Amino acid sequence: MDGELVQLQEGRPDLSAMLRRHGLTGPQSIQRAGRLHPVTYVVFDLLSLRQDSLCGRPLSFRRQVLADLLAQYEHPQLAFSAGLTGSGRELFTAAVAQGQEGIMAKHLASRYLPGRRSSAWRKIKPTQVIPCAILGYRPGREGGVPQSARGGGAAGKPAVCGAAQQWFYRADESAAGALAGPALMRQARSGLFDTGPLGGP
Repeated sequence: MDGELVQLQEGRPDLSAMLRRHGLTGPQSIQRAGRLHPVTYVVFDLLSLRQDSLCGRPLSFRRQVLADLLAQYEHPQLAFSAGLTGSGRELFTAAVAQGQEGIMAKHLASRYLPGRRSSAWRKIKPTQVIPCAILGYRPGREGGVPQSARGGGAAGKPAVCGAAQQWFYRADESAAGALAGPALMRQARSGLFDTGPLGGP
């Protein structure tokens, strides 16, 4: 079976809670989390049955066999991902409204291709465009420069909108200097120009 472990909060997957549990290392902490916050294995595909591979069969066939198989078992931590045929836009809108990261769209005739990507399976996630400006950067080690960005907030006031996880290297820093101007680059190297920590004033 192919599926995904989820931790449910009020009937909805909670990725943050799942990641916190994933970081536990002590046996007692793990056992306590298992009692208080059990995970659920949500299955959505069946790769083989009685040593016969089903990877070459259509997705619709594999899922029907899986549904029939799971109907024979009742376990609180095992669930079948029923999915929805058609009405993809409505499902996507509802998933995003619930705070989910998106939906998975699969062609009903698609085969299972282990370790390979396929255009027949697509993860559809919401996108958001926020206009912002890079007002400065903080010099790092070995020429690396983590960027800090600020964008417009309420009433036109500047507000932190994020920090890029990309680093500049020496060649990139020279190019940035040509765009920003010598004065700005001198201020950055001297530490006079600093956007401050995210969430700060």
